[in-house]
Amino acid sequence: MRMAGYKNPVPNKCDMKPFPMLKNLSATNGIPQFYDEFKESDLKSEAVDSLLRYIREIYDGELELKGREDQTTIEYELLAPMAVLGEWNISQPAIRERVLMVRFNDSVKKNKMMRDAFRRILDLPLEGFMPRYIQFCLAQDINATLATARKYVEAYFESKAVAPRIVNNLAVMLLGLTLFQDYATSIGLVMPKIEPEAFLDDQLKEITGTDSGSVRSSVDQLIEELGIMWQKNEKQITSTNPAYEPSVKQVPWWTRADVNRRSAIAIRFNKVFPEFKEYAQRTKYEGDLLDKESYLKLFKECDYVLSVSHPVDFEGKKQRCLCIDIEKARAAGIDLEGFGVTDVTEQLQE
Repeated sequence: MRMAGYKNPVPNKCDMKPFPMLKNLSATNGIPQFYDEFKESDLKSEAVDSLLRYIREIYDGELELKGREDQTTIEYELLAPMAVLGEWNISQPAIRERVLMVRFNDSVKKNKMMRDAFRRILDLPLEGFMPRYIQFCLAQDINATLATARKYVEAYFESKAVAPRIVNNLAVMLLGLTLFQDYATSIGLVMPKIEPEAFLDDQLKEITGTDSGSVRSSVDQLIEELGIMWQKNEKQITSTNPAYEPSVKQVPWWTRADVNRRSAIAIRFNKVFPEFKEYAQRTKYEGDLLDKESYLKLFKECDYVLSVSHPVDFEGKKQRCLCIDIEKARAAGIDLEGFGVTDVTEQLQE
């Protein structure tokens, strides 16, 4: 924060009221805004929702309109770089596609030489860094450097289908590191050469949660959480068939099935979804929770969904099921252990 020009390097709190935060985020297009102590369990739901909404809106520089007493409106353009600090992980796909995930370790605490070096850095007049760095940046062809960085990222991930927003984010990160290195060279400092491959791989895994090029979707999160719900024996469907003894027998809401010659998990989605919503609220589910119609539309776009409404036998009766292709789901990085699908069980079956 001192290198960015702050004389009082104390971050704002994530529970700041929405309007003061809005004014801060619209007051600059270049000075980073820091918000600390992001821990969802310690914040009111309104504060969390407001913070996450601002993160999404800042990415595209959206406008927020606020009314005045004379019934006119004032526009607030959200352009400030925003850094959110905390141990709580943000899992919403829409957020993860819009951010870089920086994870620190405790190396400084364990290494006396690093601690001494850090203290020496703190004693320097760090506030004087930004004016000269800005002058340097103003003399650069930023568009050309960014285009070069984007081409490098695209070429490096040529074999993977990386989402466009993630490519943009990684290109901007590479641009920033390149500018820092070029600035150091311009003032006669010898810098270690930056090798982009390691941090590009690291960031892709941090953002997506896997080695794939896409953030885990709401459907990915739903399928895995349904498996966890099953493992916990949560909210099983209760049968009303009087033939059952006792009459409150818990009927499974999923089964293994062969669908179009593919090994599948068949889920009675219409039956279990109301129970899942209650479970998600009670357990403070951290993924995206959509309405049923939105899920149904996303299922049709999902490569590992064989069918949204396929008749499958349950207890001698055909039920319409959401059918998940096991092989394709595992290839997409979906953890199906909650449904009893592991590498060991699949090998035994084969």
